[in-house]
Amino acid sequence: MRPTRRVIVVGASAGGVKALCALVKALPAPSPVPMYIVLHTGPDSLLDEILTACDSHNVRFVEDGERIEKGIYVSRPRRHLVVNERTIGVSELNAPKREYWIPSIDELFESTAKSQGAQSIGVILSGTMHDGVEGLLAIRNVGGTTIAQEPEEAQSPEMPIAALEAGAVDYCLPIKDIAAKLSELSG
Repeated sequence: MRPTRRVIVVGASAGGVKALCALVKALPAPSPVPMYIVLHTGPDSLLDEILTACDSHNVRFVEDGERIEKGIYVSRPRRHLVVNERTIGVSELNAPKREYWIPSIDELFESTAKSQGAQSIGVILSGTMHDGVEGLLAIRNVGGTTIAQEPEEAQSPEMPIAALEAGAVDYCLPIKDIAAKLSELSG
């Protein structure tokens, strides 16, 4: 049985905390759909606390096996995050990296495309290199929606540029417009 509710997945790296704070602040609270975030961070990430301080959303780390529910969740440091059909999977601590990354944006995006199909919405924000490009392509190939932060606005524009160059992006928008587009798509 295919899911009927939208699921938003967001990936960021260098410059991502600032972009994520701006995005969370611009979203309606409470979140009308589940949103899962991967940010390349160090081992002692306080991302959930940082994002919660940015706004009234209750942002928290996701636990392995949790049901997919409305809210904003972030990956734990040094663990991959995957979306299954009805639950969330969190890898073992220090699981193998995908290329250079753990957590991997591609792991999150590809698992969402596979389990949620056209209900998937993928967002790539500020970052270096190319993590997330293959995942955005997977989401787009199943009929989901893909969004990249406007490179000129991103602190580190390489990830959005790589996604654009790969033809993986439906919408290229500044953060405030990404929030509006997400609200529109999840309505």
